Amino acid sequence: MAAKVSVIVPVFNSEKYLERCVESLVGQTLDEIEFIFVNDGSTDGSLEILNQYAEKYPEKVKVFTQENSGQGVARNFGIKQAQGEYIGFVDSDDYVEPGAFDRMYKVITKLQCDVAVAQYFKVSKQGKETIHSRLPFMVDTVYSGVDYLEECGGMFAIWNKLYKKEFIEKFSFPSIWFEDVAWTGIVMSHNPKVCYIDKPFYHYVRNEGSTVSSVRNVKTFEDSLQATKIALENCLEENKDIVVYAYARLLLFQAKKRPMYATEYYKLLHEMREQLTASAYYQEDVLLQKQTQLYVKEDWECIPYFVYYDNFGKEASDKEMKNKASWETLLFSPCAELICLNEDNCDVEQFPAIKQAYDAGNFQLTGHYFKCQAILKQGGCGVSKDLIGMKNMTPLLAKSRGIFSFLTPGKLNSHFYAATAKHPVMEDLVNGIEKAVAANPLVTFEEILVKCLFEEQNMVYNEEIETDFKHRYTSCYENTVKVYATSAFSFAYGIAPTFSRVEEELSFAENGDAFFYETLQDVIPAYVDYKVETEVSTNTKPLILEIKTLKKQRQDLKLELKKERKRLKNFNDLSMLKKIYHIIKYKTI
Repeated sequence: MAAKVSVIVPVFNSEKYLERCVESLVGQTLDEIEFIFVNDGSTDGSLEILNQYAEKYPEKVKVFTQENSGQGVARNFGIKQAQGEYIGFVDSDDYVEPGAFDRMYKVITKLQCDVAVAQYFKVSKQGKETIHSRLPFMVDTVYSGVDYLEECGGMFAIWNKLYKKEFIEKFSFPSIWFEDVAWTGIVMSHNPKVCYIDKPFYHYVRNEGSTVSSVRNVKTFEDSLQATKIALENCLEENKDIVVYAYARLLLFQAKKRPMYATEYYKLLHEMREQLTASAYYQEDVLLQKQTQLYVKEDWECIPYFVYYDNFGKEASDKEMKNKASWETLLFSPCAELICLNEDNCDVEQFPAIKQAYDAGNFQLTGHYFKCQAILKQGGCGVSKDLIGMKNMTPLLAKSRGIFSFLTPGKLNSHFYAATAKHPVMEDLVNGIEKAVAANPLVTFEEILVKCLFEEQNMVYNEEIETDFKHRYTSCYENTVKVYATSAFSFAYGIAPTFSRVEEELSFAENGDAFFYETLQDVIPAYVDYKVETEVSTNTKPLILEIKTLKKQRQDLKLELKKERKRLKNFNDLSMLKKIYHIIKYKTI
């Protein structure tokens, strides 16, 4: 019996999930169906499992083997072997509902379409299922590929679809990761007839080691960028404006899902700016314009991935080296270049004022001076070895040309700062250090920060940035430098206050300063974990009890806030709500 549908399944070292996948396929209710498994050089027991099913279902299961070449090559090979009029794709670690291909086949033939699109289940690592690909399409209605690109929101997967072989066999998958992302945009740009099924049939399972799960993998990141470039280069020219629009939305999504590479996605958006802003679809999408307004500016630039730390006067301790490891694994992109500044690569003798500070034992200021010099020259970030990375903050490098944060209302955080090359703030800091050291070799960098940003720039701290729902910073240097709220910078962006100072600041806060005390509560749980892990102190019980008390107290405050909001549900003055929130948040601390 001739096959109506051919299902192509690339397989590479999938023995853990393969039987579940194959069982879901051989149990399909559509009789006239074949399954083409392309073993892509597996080194585990995958081929043995496939051969067992081929022996059991010889008329439906076909197994081919190739040298490991990637999913794109495997799919291209499978298309050439396919006998069916329609083609579906399944990943070997996923599975499908019994009536999936029967239903899609009936719909696509009834409406005489080239592509049928169905909803799908996304299965989390914990087994929770959610329904995705809910498009604003009617059933029993024919749409176009352009319609799909406009509404898909960057959802370019191929496994929740059924394709007419005659339409897609002229399009080859590229030999990269995310080959389906590149391929889908090209196929849809040729405007196939598309129909929609408002039911999920496919179970997309997030497993460890899958392409999308490897979010820090440099190769998969590079290929995710390359997929967009391939689609733009090979799509149908007359529909390029919709392709550019669709992939701009995808890049924003990828920047959110892979924050450690966010600036690279924004750079590609910047490269696409002329085509993107000329797109009629972009011009009608107010939200996308708002989301991309920074990156489509001609003069936009981001802070580069140079991370400077210093080691003057002494060797780094084990604790400091562990802190440094957290920058590499959590704080910055894997593409970041960590550069240690010390006596070997910095000429202290060249700068008499700095030599004076160095000879006086002011190694901290010496390090800040050379960090500021390096940032002034080629841009980047200056970090302290006391700093612990908790979350990735790479997206922040694209938001402004200079970054600082508050430590308290009257102090600035010296543990992290950043700027683009030749930014005036770094020039002012370099000059400020030289002048201050001439008067006092033991001057601190914190004092120079206050003079540079508070006094010379007339920057004023506003406590509302700690509780603002949208903006968590104040600006200076003609709005090119953002100085972030302590709570925002420490919690939302992963730059924790120096853990070695947490106990000191807690004591300070309990004696009357609620500002920093409340901010610290966002990082204290991580601090406890840190102390336990590094055995800095075995006496964590009092701190843990204090955290529990604070959590209860904060929960009570949240309930009180909820009551206030309910009482003011018809009150639209957002600024007043912020003030109420601030009062409630602090009044019992």
